[in-house]
Amino acid sequence: MTADAVARALLIGAAAGKPTVLPNLATRILRRITTTAPELTARYVDWMIARIQRGPRR
Repeated sequence: MTADAVARALLIGAAAGKPTVLPNLATRILRRITTTAPELTARYVDWMIARIQRGPRR
């Protein structure tokens, strides 16, 4: 999703008075997983950060 599309979704949501704006399906799924399984989400994020810090495989 482009930055312009996210900004557009946020502006539309704010104009509609929505306290939370989730601009696409991936964001809605991520929010659902985060609220229902916070420990699993934290472990996954830690794993992704470690993977990124290791750098590309050679």
